[in-house]
Amino acid sequence: MGIGLKDILKEAAGQMPKDSWVPLSGKALDKFKDEISDLLAIASKNSTSISAADIKDKPGYKYMALDLDKDTSPDAIKIYKQKGSGKVIIGVGHDDSNKAKQQLYTMKDIQKGIEDQDEGLLGTLRTIISKIF
Repeated sequence: MGIGLKDILKEAAGQMPKDSWVPLSGKALDKFKDEISDLLAIASKNSTSISAADIKDKPGYKYMALDLDKDTSPDAIKIYKQKGSGKVIIGVGHDDSNKAKQQLYTMKDIQKGIEDQDEGLLGTLRTIISKIF
């Protein structure tokens, strides 16, 4: 199932489908800058992690957002950087709900983290769990 014109128009208007990760760019990214900054601050437990002014389209960077509830703003965010070897997560954010935290990491992300780390399986799992909770 591909992306249709309806999906493109919704993204351009800053509307997000429920319960699925969607890329944010252009006007949609601009619309949710403040919310993204808040989600990053909540996840890092630091109210000054990234300002809304720092959130913008940059070559090689991808913003993926997830809406899980009744409001129209994102509840979780992943920021990737494209590298030659693939995607590298450089930032995550959530609204502090368990549902949003659980959606941040997939088994593929965990496997990639294990492959990229020298500290071994238990250390990697501790790192991932500490990022989620």
